[in-house]
Amino acid sequence: MPSRPVSESGKGVKRPAEEDPEEELEESSTKRPRRGNTNYDAGAHAETAKKPAKATVPKPVKAQKERPPSLNPLRQPAERLRPARQLFVYGNGDFGQLGLGPDNTTELFKPKLHEWCAEAVASGKFGEVGAGIEAVAAGGMHSLMVDEEGKVWSWGVNDDSALGRQTEGVLDAEGQPMDMEELAATPHVIDALITQKFRATAIVAGDCTGAALSEKGELRIWGTFRSPEGQKAFSSTEQAKEGAARANGVAETLQPVALPGFKNIKISAISAGANHVIALTTDGLVYGWGSSEQGQIGRKVLSRHRKNGMEPERLDIREAVVIGTGAYHSFAVDKSGTVWAWGLNSWGQLGFKSASSVTDSVHYTVEDVPALHPDVTGSNVVQIQGGEHHTLFRLADGRVFAVGRNDGGQLGVDLAHPNILADPDSKGIATFDPVQVPIQGVVTDIQVGVRNNLALTDTGILFSWGQGALGIARDMEETFSPTLIAGRPTSAWKCLGASCGGQHSFVIVKKREEEEADTPAATPAAAGGAKTNGAH
Repeated sequence: MPSRPVSESGKGVKRPAEEDPEEELEESSTKRPRRGNTNYDAGAHAETAKKPAKATVPKPVKAQKERPPSLNPLRQPAERLRPARQLFVYGNGDFGQLGLGPDNTTELFKPKLHEWCAEAVASGKFGEVGAGIEAVAAGGMHSLMVDEEGKVWSWGVNDDSALGRQTEGVLDAEGQPMDMEELAATPHVIDALITQKFRATAIVAGDCTGAALSEKGELRIWGTFRSPEGQKAFSSTEQAKEGAARANGVAETLQPVALPGFKNIKISAISAGANHVIALTTDGLVYGWGSSEQGQIGRKVLSRHRKNGMEPERLDIREAVVIGTGAYHSFAVDKSGTVWAWGLNSWGQLGFKSASSVTDSVHYTVEDVPALHPDVTGSNVVQIQGGEHHTLFRLADGRVFAVGRNDGGQLGVDLAHPNILADPDSKGIATFDPVQVPIQGVVTDIQVGVRNNLALTDTGILFSWGQGALGIARDMEETFSPTLIAGRPTSAWKCLGASCGGQHSFVIVKKREEEEADTPAATPAAAGGAKTNGAH
């Protein structure tokens, strides 16, 4: 496939996808002759004089070479905080994805304290009394959470085994059937991970998948990947059938399983798209697997061999330190700061314009993004989050850039932005060149849903913009301007993190200390003129 045109800066680079054959070297099984005394017949050597034994000189011990430190550290448990981390929720809960129970599946238009989690903190369900949560991940129509003990909780739709546990035919301690709706709409622990003594430190959720990473660099995954035609697949190996509780075997797995391809590989980070997963190793290598129709796993897989895409394979990227995904596209950043992209680029969501020779704007091979090189931006990209057709990039200096489709305000800029008007191929609703999102303050975290976004600043303020469930107001489903929704300095809560799903979002919060609560509220000028909805 011909590469896209080289930019004026001359930095356009395209790397071909390559197959990495397994090389197995077998050592020779020939045994060396045994040294020392041999069982000879004494008469045959009667005339041979015995030689004096030679003094044994000890060989110098070679100093063992220390293994160089890993490029990427293993993900460790989050610092325990008191007061503990709590959970706020908003968005659509009609299928139990908010985790508020089967009797509370309404839609929340503003962030609200998750009452079940608050009670769990008070009662000690997450560890000791007062222990809270560490991480949360919102999927298509399901949700995952990690508590302070490293247990993984799940809730929401389980049609495709996305919860990593059974919700049908489950019996209680007395042998009585448990209510299926209660098991789905209320957080429950994924017991299989406890049985495996798996201490989770990170989680991700796709449309119908879930994955967890341990402090040892181990990976567990469950659920199923769907193709654009709706076909389901999970793995092509027999090992994946372990834990599968349904007749279709490798099409989906109900319980978390380890992938054989990662047996001797330590994973530092994972990222999930709609139906694919990208993994970063401690040595800086990048692996991709899942649905491949849009090039999102970095290789082309023929439809008749579709299950081959279910097995992790390494991409042609070295010394990677950051990975990220959108719904149908993926990224990595290497040690030099170069951003690499692959997958669907129909609206410029990869950060550049595809050449006319690229069929359907699908990039099966990795290509660099010159506009996001630190020589251009002045700072390295340290986080990447993508939606359906747009992408956000957070830089080390706290700025955020966006690229792709903007018909619903996804990029946080007006449609009259010069970048959008500059190229007729954008059809007036997109940009192929990244633009800076106007957020006042230093951004420390970004999260992206299908068409909506969240940005967290170093002062614990959370901004929302785009289209969909925004957490702003009942009648606000679209805005082109980042709007403050939580974490105001006068609020009792400080935002620490967030996650966006298909139609719902979560915010990790902590009660402010008294000295923090006394901090004066930011003036409109200091807040960049951002709109507020008074949410606390």
